[in-house]
Amino acid sequence: MLIGQKIEILDSTLREGEQTPGVSFSVDQKIAMAKRLDAFGVDFIELGHPAVAPDVYEAVETLNDLDLNAKKMAHGRASKSDINDAVAIGVGWMGFFFGTSPLSLKYKFNVTKSEALNRIETAVKYGKDKGLKLRFTAE
Repeated sequence: MLIGQKIEILDSTLREGEQTPGVSFSVDQKIAMAKRLDAFGVDFIELGHPAVAPDVYEAVETLNDLDLNAKKMAHGRASKSDINDAVAIGVGWMGFFFGTSPLSLKYKFNVTKSEALNRIETAVKYGKDKGLKLRFTAE
C-alpha cells in the first residue's frame, strides 16, 4: 500500500528520446527540456549515457551544471569506466544496467547467473565507494 509514501518520478527523455530513429536533440534543446521537466516537478532527470559518444559526455557535463531542483542522474553500464565517467562529471546519481535475461547472459556476456550477480555487486560497491547514489535496471 502506498498511502503516506512519496512516489518519485524519474524522466529519461533526454536519453531515451534520442534512441528513436532520426531523433537527435541539440544541447540547447536538452537544456530547455531539462528546465521544463524541473519546473514540472520531476524528482530525477536522466541526463544521458556519457560513454556513448564525446558529444553526449559534453552534453551531460553541461546539463549537470544547470541549477535544478531535480536530482541529476547519468546512465551507464555496470562497469568501472562508466561509473568513473559519472564521477568525473559530478552527478550525484547513476542509473546503471546489466542484461540479466538467460539470452543476454549466454550470448551477450557469456557468463553464469552467479558471475552476473558478482559483476552487479562489484559495480554497486564501486559506485558507492566513489560517492554515487545508484539505481539498477535489469534488462
